[in-house]
Amino acid sequence: MSLPPERLDELESLWSALYEHHHSLTPHLASRARPLSDAWRDHVALERQWLADEPGSFVLGAELNGRLVGYAFVRIVAEQLAVSWTISNPYADLTVLSVLPEL
Repeated sequence: MSLPPERLDELESLWSALYEHHHSLTPHLASRARPLSDAWRDHVALERQWLADEPGSFVLGAELNGRLVGYAFVRIVAEQLAVSWTISNPYADLTVLSVLPEL
């Protein structure tokens, strides 16, 4: 289902699961990790900015028994220069894909 911007705060646990997954794969970077609370605050602010500034960008949520269990954030990016190959303008960029670890 499509999620409106006012529901972004509901995605914190899903994004946190992705954050923890990334950290489990990169223990050698632990000393450079930002605290989860700071990372989430800045990330959700960025998602809000993308939704406001990039028309067509959207968030999809997956529910199971009335509970959000996954989400995808897609930015629609216009006027981007790609030096190696030709890309469409605008193009879609899947920025986040997260599902609860138990699923």
